[in-house]
Amino acid sequence: MSAIPASGAKRVKKQVYFARLKELVHSTTRLFIVHADNVRSKQFAQIRYALRGKATILMGKNTMIKTCIRSILSEVPVYEKFLPLVAGNIGIVFCHEDPKEIKKIIAQYKVPAPARQGAIAPCDVFVPPGGTGMDPGQTSFFQSLGIATKIVKGQVEISNEVHIITKGSKVTASQATLLSKLNIQPFTYGLECLTVFDDGETYPADALDISEEDIRSYLLNAISQTASLALGSGLPSETSVAYSVMNAFRKSVESPGPITVRVNRLKTSRKELAVKVIRRGMDVYELADWSKTGLLVKASNVPVGATLEYLTGHYMLMSASSFLPVLALAPRENEVVLDMAAAPGGKSAFLAEMMKNTGALVANDLKKDRLPALASNLHRLGVRNALVTNLDARTFPKYYKSCFDRVLLDAPCSGIGVLRKSPEAKQKRKPEDFQKLAALQRELILAAIDLLHAAKDKGYLVYSTCSLSVEENEMIVQHALKHRAVKLVELPFTFGTPGFKEYQGKKFHESMALCRRIYPHVNNMDGFFVAKLKKLSDQKANEHEHMRLSRTNYQNRNLE
Repeated sequence: MSAIPASGAKRVKKQVYFARLKELVHSTTRLFIVHADNVRSKQFAQIRYALRGKATILMGKNTMIKTCIRSILSEVPVYEKFLPLVAGNIGIVFCHEDPKEIKKIIAQYKVPAPARQGAIAPCDVFVPPGGTGMDPGQTSFFQSLGIATKIVKGQVEISNEVHIITKGSKVTASQATLLSKLNIQPFTYGLECLTVFDDGETYPADALDISEEDIRSYLLNAISQTASLALGSGLPSETSVAYSVMNAFRKSVESPGPITVRVNRLKTSRKELAVKVIRRGMDVYELADWSKTGLLVKASNVPVGATLEYLTGHYMLMSASSFLPVLALAPRENEVVLDMAAAPGGKSAFLAEMMKNTGALVANDLKKDRLPALASNLHRLGVRNALVTNLDARTFPKYYKSCFDRVLLDAPCSGIGVLRKSPEAKQKRKPEDFQKLAALQRELILAAIDLLHAAKDKGYLVYSTCSLSVEENEMIVQHALKHRAVKLVELPFTFGTPGFKEYQGKKFHESMALCRRIYPHVNNMDGFFVAKLKKLSDQKANEHEHMRLSRTNYQNRNLE
């Protein structure tokens, strides 16, 4: 049997290579171009074994690779972009799994190597200070390289760290000899991933080392820089809006708020009071269209809280936003009304004024040390229809269930909306404080609803806080809607921001938009939240719905 000619064997080998390359091109869409200089055959074997089933390494002459690729460009035209990458001593790694993991596996198979004369340094090389183990006779060798040394305990010691080889330069004979004498192998060699070719797109292999955290960090940095540019130039952008709002809020709580007073119409009128205090040196104006009793104090030559008119109960110092819960509740003459957390009495006195000192007003507060201020203010302001109590408001339903026409619950809260008055709240409040307050507020709002009777034109509850926390506001109202037969109703004022219908993926009842949020930087008042609820029946929410459906079904049967 005659042997196959050498030229024929080469042709067969070439055909097998072409077939293999074509098969890999058609079966995979992602690959690496790897640099293979100074990689030993044992390293190749180890890498191939580690990548078995995950990737296929194909080496070959560049001319053969290009010829094969050109022959199939009609089938895979995206490989037109691949041809320029075939240059130098390269190989191709066809990825069957995640290229990022394959790159990590390849990186594990790098071996240390000495610096050989004439080699191109792949990295900078430094010689550390310290002992060399070489006898003093070698000092002249170090001097020829410009390395400072000294003799310590019979051996040459390098004084300072020396930058001996620069990346990209050729290694000289003396450099190679020195590193050999010091037993330093400064270089590591292995397959170096250069470029990723991904279905026609190319990018550096180093891009695979970028983590999701890196991308997030880059994006946040870019957003921050864009926002800084927008803020600095005074030209708003989508990225700067949040910063602008935060800055406006911070400035509003760091600056003193406007001074406002409520005229006590049980003793005087707004016009009469304005004339008197102006004569005393106060510069006052009507507060706003929505208030018939408020005055804004622009400036004053006398202490606003120490005038004769103040001491005789003609007005009460109150923030403008504190008017809103009382205006929302809108009590009428001869009604029975409860202020569940009444101290120091500004809102209770306003309720009594709107009731024209008729009916019955229960002004309750849990803290005994606040009762003297509450009673004193009610007396000073001429309130005659109020009863001051010192009870835990959660216990009221045991004794007075369904007894009140209207209830005001200005609930104990974190005070986040009034930081300008108590900036220490920023340091005092902890996450667990909000949880405890929210638990208390849930109990109070259910107790407040249980105290109301569900008459047609009565049974109203106003829930308010001086907090801007959703956990203390919309979530509390949502809890009431879920556990009691109540509904949200419109407020008598339209300014402010509607309550949230969604927050951090949690959806609230559609009617939550009827609530109002007051922001210091928007409304120039203390931060506040106000919601008004109408009690529909004395049953729980699920019982009420069941009864409603039963009545509807009964009516439908009668119609049939």
